[in-house]
Amino acid sequence: MEAHQDSDEDPSDSNDASTPHANISNGLEVEPTTETDARLGALVKERDLLREEVAQVRRALEEMQGNHEEELVTIREQLAETRGEKEQAEAQYRGLLGKVSTIRSQLGERLKADAVGPSLLLTFEIAHRSTGGPVASS
Repeated sequence: MEAHQDSDEDPSDSNDASTPHANISNGLEVEPTTETDARLGALVKERDLLREEVAQVRRALEEMQGNHEEELVTIREQLAETRGEKEQAEAQYRGLLGKVSTIRSQLGERLKADAVGPSLLLTFEIAHRSTGGPVASS
């Protein structure tokens, strides 16, 4: 019966302190040395430092993206305001051009009228002189 009990024992329980590789982790034999523990500790610290650095970079990136979005909103608002001012200035310009055009045409008509007025007076005087009528004095 004892032989039967020996075959029922778990093979992992058969490891004792007399074997050179006492620890088994995930089926891999690991030497319990302080050098391995030190390496593992250093890798864990490095991993933690890298995680913190990644977290800082992410926060910085999110902050930059937030600032960028705020700047874009501000610039778009300024652009919309500037476009409105431009349209208003163009409308004023077109209105002023219309007024200048009206003033020019009125001045042209007045100049023509003034030019016709003296020539009519001169024509009238010439006509009266030739007929012997009285000449109007200016």
